[in-house]
Amino acid sequence: MSEKTDARIARSKKLIYSALLELMEEKGFDAITVGDITSRGGLNRGTFYLHYRDKYDLLEQYQQEVLGGLFKHMSKISPEMIAQHPSAETPPQIIQNIFEYIGDNSAFFRVMLGPKGDPACVSMIRERLESYMHSRFKEIQPAEGKELVPREYLIAYVSNANLGVIQRWLTDGMTYSPQFVAGLVYRMAKYGPLQYTGIPF
Repeated sequence: MSEKTDARIARSKKLIYSALLELMEEKGFDAITVGDITSRGGLNRGTFYLHYRDKYDLLEQYQQEVLGGLFKHMSKISPEMIAQHPSAETPPQIIQNIFEYIGDNSAFFRVMLGPKGDPACVSMIRERLESYMHSRFKEIQPAEGKELVPREYLIAYVSNANLGVIQRWLTDGMTYSPQFVAGLVYRMAKYGPLQYTGIPF
């Protein structure tokens, strides 16, 4: 396949993806037709069907493409990395990489995790995060009497808290930089959220 053909395919997919996100944000996925997507993207239906069987195949391929990159970054995080990181303020680079990746793909994440997005996408991210945490925690044997919270509850708390921060950041229009939000997540994970309320202890 020539570079010219590759570029044309990439351009067509980019237009289709952009059209899908715009339409989902306007009226939700269920109300969208293939005709809506091709009309918004300025493409013919034949071009669409060269790459996708239907709108469901489009959504699945797009999610696999973007989430695959996110999961690759997430798989590199471990509790030891956070606990043993020497800086109290600057997060490990991998956490910054995750938020930079989300920022680079902000249109996708804002729509998919938003009110008219795909609930299945939210579930996929949460389940994958919990899966990584389960596998990492299996490698850790806490000192006797030091495990103060059942791990299932700890994992549920951390995964939902992190996902909530991501959704809040996107909803607010990403007014903070990826590096700043990565630092917030890192510090809250390492020292606990109540340390940042300003309440004296």
